[in-house]
Amino acid sequence: VRVVWDLCGLALLLADAILLPLSLAWDWHQGTDEPGSLFLLVVFLLSLLFWSVDICMNLNTAFYQRGFLVFSRWEILKHYLQTWFIIDVAVVTLDYVTLGNYIADAERSSLGQLMRSMRVVRAFRLVRLLKMARFDDLMQEIAASTGRQWIML
Repeated sequence: VRVVWDLCGLALLLADAILLPLSLAWDWHQGTDEPGSLFLLVVFLLSLLFWSVDICMNLNTAFYQRGFLVFSRWEILKHYLQTWFIIDVAVVTLDYVTLGNYIADAERSSLGQLMRSMRVVRAFRLVRLLKMARFDDLMQEIAASTGRQWIML
């Protein structure tokens, strides 16, 4: 289950890595006006949902420590707080701010004007690309545990 989840995360990371710079450079907007903007909105909402649930998934995923698989919820929490938690929460929070920006723009409030100037902050979402290194570690663990090192070639 976790491998499939991580593969979905990898797909969303690649989508963000491609779509986010393009949308910032050419000032593409999320919305329901055109098919392209609707696509950006759907990808953004799926990404927001996925990364929000990913925080819960990480709190329920064992990890290896000195060659042993750790199942203790307390140890998992400590490990997650020391590794990815702050980055995950910061990026998801920025996504919720972006969602608030979209809703405020839709309502034409003065908050929308302020939030529109913060659009460049969305580029911080690309920090998630660092998680690709974690996916590589996962693939190496699978290869080593199954005795199929040729997978990594």
